[in-house]
Formats: sequence, C-alpha cells, structure tokens
Amino acid sequence: MRRLITVFAIVGVSALLDGCLYYRLAQTYRQLCDNSPRIAILELDAGGRVLVFDEPTLFDTDVACLMGAAPSASEATRHGKQWRYVATPMDIEASADRAIIVDLTFVSADGGYRLSRATLPPQLERILSPHLIDQSISAACHGELDLIRRTARVDLSGIDRASLPDRASVIELFGPPNDPTSADGTLSWSYCLGSCTAPDHPTIMSKVDVTFDPSGQIEQVTADYLQYSAHANFTEERARVTFRGSIARISLDCGL
Repeated sequence: MRRLITVFAIVGVSALLDGCLYYRLAQTYRQLCDNSPRIAILELDAGGRVLVFDEPTLFDTDVACLMGAAPSASEATRHGKQWRYVATPMDIEASADRAIIVDLTFVSADGGYRLSRATLPPQLERILSPHLIDQSISAACHGELDLIRRTARVDLSGIDRASLPDRASVIELFGPPNDPTSADGTLSWSYCLGSCTAPDHPTIMSKVDVTFDPSGQIEQVTADYLQYSAHANFTEERARVTFRGSIARISLDCGL
C-alpha cells in the first residue's frame, strides 16, 4: 500500500511540474550540459549553425514570455510553426544586414508547440568558432545560481581570449557603433526588437557595450535587455547574469 501511495505521489508531482516553466527550463539546461538527451549544434549544408533539441521542452508561450514580446514574424509549417525575432539597429540608416535575426522552430506536441531548433544569428556564427562554443557551454554548465540575489555567476577561465574577435572584427560584423564612444574606448550598440519606428507597438530596446584593451582585444562585454543584464569581464575571467525585475512578477506573468 505504501509503495502504491509513493507511485501516485511521484506521478502527481511529475504532472504538476510538467506545467511549470521552472521545470521546463531545468530540462533545457540539462540537455545543454548532459550527454543524453542533449542539445546538438549542427552545421547546415547552406551555411550557419543551428541548435537542435533532442527532447523539445519549452513551449512557444514560455519563449514569448521570457523574451518579453511576441515574435517579429510567425508562419505555420508542416510540423508546427516558425518564429523570427529581429533586433534592428537604432541607427535608421543602418543596412538590413546589420539586424540580428534569430529563427526558432516549434513542433506540435502535447496540445501546444515546443521549441525544437534555434538558428544562431549570422554575426554570432562568424564570431563563435566550434571551439569557442564548446568553451562557453562548459563555462555556463559549471556556473553558480543565486536565486536570492537573482544572479548567475560563470567562471570564464576556460575561455581562450585569443579566440575572441578583436575590435576591427566586431565593428565589421555589427557596423559602426550607434551610440557615442566613451572615453575608455567602449563601443556601444542599441537595438530595437522589431522596428525602431513602428507606431503600433512600444519599442523594446537592448544595448550592448564592448570594451577593448589598447591592442584591440575584448576586455569586457555588457548587455542589457528588458529586465535582464549580463556582464562578462574576460580579464578577471568571470561573468554575471542578473535578473533586475521581480521574481514574483515574472512568476505571475510566465506561470513559473
């Protein structure tokens, strides 16, 4: 009888967790850091890299809530649907190839749509070598999460700074900075999610600051997007990701 009660308890907890975003995020993290099931990084025949989830876990509603916005474009596919998020440079004269584009593929499953593939932006494909991707994933998987301070800390000592792009390469890929350059040589880029001039929806902005040493090598990178903030200091070999909003609010909005 006790064993039967235990089985029912496990089944009940599993059912409750399956409706919890925390649990689905944990499943996604496990795929990133474990061998099976895992997230594979594939080279496409047509060029580019794509993340493939062996076991799709996140729903489209999870992704939209975590992104803080609906996709820039959406279309139905044979097995589900395709989303595209576009981050447009604030500089209205910037060419279209400066936009940062992420394509997400969802498959129909469990009465909804689960994320199965994510295509990396072309700019990141040219920056991130397979070796640097492996180093970055390893660092993320050994990070420390502090829920009280709403912060994640990552040790960057395993990342080879020589493999990072230099100042000239960063400007070539992302274009001239569209924010004034600071006295310490930090370059800044600001982006809008979607169109920067569309009158029918509020502008969601993101900002990226990159600081270089005198030789042109990256020293620090800071990125801000909605309630998220990330700071990587490669000279001190550490990184920090912070959630500045209310855990209670995002729990209510996203159903955590």
